[in-house]
Amino acid sequence: MTKRPVNQEQIESEEFSDDDWLDSLYENSKSENTVACTKTSIKVFEHFCISQNSTKENMIKKYQSWINQTKPDIRSICLSLSKLVSFMSKPHLEIMISERATFKAKTPKTIKVYLGFLKSYLRICHDIRLTSDDLN
Repeated sequence: MTKRPVNQEQIESEEFSDDDWLDSLYENSKSENTVACTKTSIKVFEHFCISQNSTKENMIKKYQSWINQTKPDIRSICLSLSKLVSFMSKPHLEIMISERATFKAKTPKTIKVYLGFLKSYLRICHDIRLTSDDLN
């Protein structure tokens, strides 16, 4: 029996959507609070992207282009995420998060939690793998 070569273009990769990721977080934690915190961390990332004159989708594409180079540019992603930490550390009165509330500065603990969720999101949904050492 001879094997036919597999045309790599015909094989579709399995995709993991944002909703799939949120569902898996809930299944692992059985906690609505975890899902709510996760959604908030992604919303904060979206606000950061807007502050950088970008969108979440375009920022992720930029990260993917940096990581998919022959020599991955992890440093540029980490510098961008360092800017995100700075963004989260300050209040942003121009950003309304509800009808009566503006964006408040986040505590170091909250920032660490949000970065953990964002790191998971980037890895699982967008194949952008960062280690803890990268983000220190």
